Amino acid sequence: MLAKYVTDFLIWFVDAPVVQGDIDRSGHDIQMVMTYIANHLDGPLDLHQLAAMTGLGERSFIRVFKRATGYTPHAYVMDARINSARSMLSNSSKPVEQIALNCGYSKLSVFCSAFKSKVGMSPMEYRRRTL
Repeated sequence: MLAKYVTDFLIWFVDAPVVQGDIDRSGHDIQMVMTYIANHLDGPLDLHQLAAMTGLGERSFIRVFKRATGYTPHAYVMDARINSARSMLSNSSKPVEQIALNCGYSKLSVFCSAFKSKVGMSPMEYRRRTL
């Protein structure tokens, strides 16, 4: 019976609403993480590292991040990388390989696949249409 009460309490604690001070702090922390992501798209962005920036565990961080942004951290990073690539393709003459590296893709094929999946056309096709 005690185990049931402990389990019920832990479930309530995990699902309990966050108090206003925590909302303000986590909102600030999420904004800081979003800025960090934007400034470090060219490198690895590890979930553990991003969660540590907020002082939250990975699962809690994912939940708070999604509540704040509407995206999971992974989806947000992928979207930010593709948006950065779109901007570079439209506004620079850098080779596609360099843009892929600048956006955190170590393999051109992975970049092209992700770009085409998200945008609906290859990076070169996108560049031709936007110039």
